[in-house]
Amino acid sequence: MLFVWIGVMALSIVTEIFTRRLIALWFLPAGLCSLVLYICHIDPLYQILACLGFAAVGILLSRIFFKKRASAGTVSDAVMGKLCTVTERVDDAACGQVMIDEQYWAARGVYEDDIFEKGETATVVAVEGVKLILKKS
Repeated sequence: MLFVWIGVMALSIVTEIFTRRLIALWFLPAGLCSLVLYICHIDPLYQILACLGFAAVGILLSRIFFKKRASAGTVSDAVMGKLCTVTERVDDAACGQVMIDEQYWAARGVYEDDIFEKGETATVVAVEGVKLILKKS
């Protein structure tokens, strides 16, 4: 069982690196707990139950924690009213691009005749889908 628990921990790390969903992460401490039980010569059935139980509790607690954080606000709430920097010209012919909090967003002006040149600063007044709606600052 030694290699099983080492494998569970290694697989947990590798899976978490590629998915970043905070689900596989909980199998790392669960595998460690089961490894300690193995070292203490506890029955393999209890090792498996401890691993699954520890992982399940971790997943449930993280879901509860992140659900509370997610209900605190949306992405549109976070960018509304903020200043952004135009990184690609915004005009009526095409959507441009802006950077806000080190993230790039597609953007357009409130009015069709709004033009924002690269390097200008604008204020976010709305979010429509994945586009920010801007007005002159």
